Amino acid sequence: SLLAGVLGRIAPVASLAGLSAAVSGTALADGSRVADTSAAGKPPGGSRSPAPAPTGAGTSSRPPQGASSAAAPSAPQADPHRMPMLTTLPPLADAFALDFDVYYGNGSVRGVHVAQAVYRFRRQGGQYHLDTEAQATGVLAVFYSGTLQQSSSGTLGEQGFVPHRYTEKRGKRPQRQFEFDNTRRRIRLDGNDGAAYPFPAGTQDRLSIFFQLGLLARNGDPALQPGRQFVLPLAGSHRVDEPFFRVIGKVTLETNAGPFETLRIAAHKPGDPDAPRFDLWLAPSLQMLPVRIRVHEKSGGSAIVDQLLRRKPEGV
Repeated sequence: SLLAGVLGRIAPVASLAGLSAAVSGTALADGSRVADTSAAGKPPGGSRSPAPAPTGAGTSSRPPQGASSAAAPSAPQADPHRMPMLTTLPPLADAFALDFDVYYGNGSVRGVHVAQAVYRFRRQGGQYHLDTEAQATGVLAVFYSGTLQQSSSGTLGEQGFVPHRYTEKRGKRPQRQFEFDNTRRRIRLDGNDGAAYPFPAGTQDRLSIFFQLGLLARNGDPALQPGRQFVLPLAGSHRVDEPFFRVIGKVTLETNAGPFETLRIAAHKPGDPDAPRFDLWLAPSLQMLPVRIRVHEKSGGSAIVDQLLRRKPEGV
């Protein structure tokens, strides 16, 4: 993922375990400690503090004090192997950019501002292009001068995002490219047909997945009602992962761009430590675009990379 990639490049300089230990023992400048929100989305003490003003690159900043959440209504569990599908494309802006502040912490404490990231989207006719760029900030920028770049392109129609090509480049490493052959249903890695693997219809890449989920939620698919669970295939480095997506419910979330009413979705796959694990908060007021993305360390680790909206996007 974008966020894990940023920290993965930083790791050789300051290991994630070491950074995590530093986070858990570090108080903020104002003497307080920032705790990671629980599954219920409540900050310590049950109160909600106003979001701090965004800070510029090279300074330390504190993420908002999480969210207050209403209890998710009970609902029968959907078959976790059911894959929601779009039949109509909801209205979507022709172009937008989402700016995020990126924080690193562990399962109980977060508060180290490590990077800034921007997601850009544009479409022309039935074609779309998504790209991201993440840049380390503050002290870490002294050690890490590169960026992490991702892009996804393909068609955008009644089924939503249909990737044709996904690329990622981390620092000075060579670019990696995934080509989706939607006729033969095979994904080729770096143009090598020998490294190809099959994929089912509806498969998303590591970038389009966040936006496809927003389209599905806007389309009113029953699988995305609070309490439901479903599967959506996600292209990995050597295989297609099928994490379980669970709809937690509606959450009032504080971000650096202010408060948003959101729909929280969690992705995981019990028994598969290599499967992606992340939480996503989608805002109805922003056409169900993500306002927070929290990525968990693989193999059951407690480290998290938390990305929160920095300012409201224009034209959405």
